[in-house]
Amino acid sequence: MAIGGVTPLRPTDPRLIGPHTLESVLGSGGMGRVYLGRSPAGRRVAVKVIHDHLARDEQYLARFQREARIAYSVAPFCTAEVLDFGVFDGRPYIVTEFLDGPTLAEAVATHGPLSTTDLHQLAVSIAAALTSIHSAGLVHRDIKPANVLLSKTGPRVIDFGVAMSIESQSLLTNASGTIGTPAFTAPEQAAREPTGASADVFAWGGVLAFAGTGRSPFGTGAAPIVMYRVVHEAPDLDGLDSRLLPLVTLLSQVYTDDSAARVAGQDAIQIMVAVGAHGQGGQQTIQSVEVVTDSASVVVLRFTASMGPFTVIAADGTVLDRKPGAPSVTRAINLVSTPQGWRVAVA
Repeated sequence: MAIGGVTPLRPTDPRLIGPHTLESVLGSGGMGRVYLGRSPAGRRVAVKVIHDHLARDEQYLARFQREARIAYSVAPFCTAEVLDFGVFDGRPYIVTEFLDGPTLAEAVATHGPLSTTDLHQLAVSIAAALTSIHSAGLVHRDIKPANVLLSKTGPRVIDFGVAMSIESQSLLTNASGTIGTPAFTAPEQAAREPTGASADVFAWGGVLAFAGTGRSPFGTGAAPIVMYRVVHEAPDLDGLDSRLLPLVTLLSQVYTDDSAARVAGQDAIQIMVAVGAHGQGGQQTIQSVEVVTDSASVVVLRFTASMGPFTVIAADGTVLDRKPGAPSVTRAINLVSTPQGWRVAVA
């Protein structure tokens, strides 16, 4: 959330959580209240304090501590780094780095849909964040425009307040009811079925559709109505720039109601980096992509491309779209972490 969106502390708000001093309120949601605070070293941090009615649930409290420990291990690129967690005076809390900048929801409301270039950067950044989150064994469960922050170093996924481990026995609900935001909820979440990492990938597609069109892919309205559309209707992708054919093609695969068939986060970043750097609105065919090396600062991708009609094949061999016939050439892409964010360089 942008620093301009803060509000003063209320008399009922705590002034101290653990070793962190609270200064103002950044926002509030179904799981808790988020404060702008200072660490003991004076660093600005975001402190999420879980609501009292959830903190009184012993099962929720035990699960929160377990999931917070996992979130603490998530690699910080493209996410807000988890710095601390615990229970203070009966209140569970989780602390992340504070990132100044508007959320995607705020940016689109103010300036309209993102440009093609910015949309590709957003796609790659969220896919990278999901890869990191899922690799740590977590499911975020609330990927939405309000939880994507456009920081000075690039888009970051924020708010691990409702994250759960992939192995959890209940990835949908807890004492507060349904988890997630209706317009960006996967069909299996809306139908109250077992939910895994693929639900985050579904939400990723919804966030990209929102960023490219300025509206929710399943419209607006009461939560039951929106969730009915999620389960029974196709997303509204009209209005996406025609030059984003590769993105539309990828979204058509993301928006399948078969969670097992969805593109994985790692496949998504491979495809979107290749398309974003070389797709040229469908003029270059991306036939296959593989990860050559993967580290905290550099991801090297090798892909086969050809000039001609658009083709995408996921890393697992799933054909997203195929119009064969053009000669191909193999190239490599370096995705490098810099102080300004992740940048693409062609090897």
